[in-house]
Amino acid sequence: MVQPERKSDPSGRATRWPNLLVIGAARSGTTALVRSLEQHPDIVFTEPKETHFFAHPNQELDYQGPGDSETVNTRGVTNAEKLERQFAAATQRILGEGSVETLFWPDVAVPTIKAFADPKVKLVAILREPADRAYSAFLYLRGRGFETHERFEDGLEAEAERRASNFQHMWSYRAQSAYETQLPAFIEPFGDRLHVMIFEEFRTDPATELSRLCDFLDIDGHHDLVLGRDVNRGGEPTSHGYLKMIKAIQRSALLRNVADKAVPEAFRERVRNAKLQRPEADPATMAALYDEFAPTRSFVEAHLGRSVAAWERPR
Repeated sequence: MVQPERKSDPSGRATRWPNLLVIGAARSGTTALVRSLEQHPDIVFTEPKETHFFAHPNQELDYQGPGDSETVNTRGVTNAEKLERQFAAATQRILGEGSVETLFWPDVAVPTIKAFADPKVKLVAILREPADRAYSAFLYLRGRGFETHERFEDGLEAEAERRASNFQHMWSYRAQSAYETQLPAFIEPFGDRLHVMIFEEFRTDPATELSRLCDFLDIDGHHDLVLGRDVNRGGEPTSHGYLKMIKAIQRSALLRNVADKAVPEAFRERVRNAKLQRPEADPATMAALYDEFAPTRSFVEAHLGRSVAAWERPR
């Protein structure tokens, strides 16, 4: 891929680019992490937090999966000049962006980060136990009415065909959990400017994990940061009427704009969460996936230099 050139401001003003990237993984608490960091007075993030820029620099998004045209294709900020303008009035020292696609597409993302991000950019990856992450992605798409398969196993079976048909990243249930194929591309060029967190540890002890992250970012950690709201929950809709309403809103740009402006995000999230239930996955399927992802867990533990007890399953 030919990388687009960074354009200088003709007025001679200093330009500002992200110096903090939360790069993934999907369904691993990146939104909660960003909402936690946004409480700090020295940090500001793009809006939306997922611009998709570093995986698709100066490209129009054209994913072909169910719901992609109403969601990811229309909500990104993949134009370099528009991304830069997001920080034009920012007074904060740390300028953040948080797209999970960055981790998923390292071959494009790494050179784009080198070309466009601040030269001293720091990266944060938060990783979830791979099998749980895959199932969470399935439930996320089920909860929004996009995943038509009722069985997780059928969704796994359809993954290769969906990737070939250019469905967005969230449909890659297995592939997105294969951290050992993604993270190495970031480890070598960014070294100690890459901070890897574990989702389960963040959820269990957010104060400790946020304090460690503040140390990594070299910012004052004494601002009583708390865990961001529980957002983007996945699950099976408990009401067909609610699901029909959501699909109608998703299909209409007018209704989406009205909902976004008239109904506060926190209220929308509470309603959505109340209409979802999280069924248990088939134990045999999850056990097989757990065994399949043994190399992934080994890689992450080797990188961290320690075992991850939260990823161990009772036998």
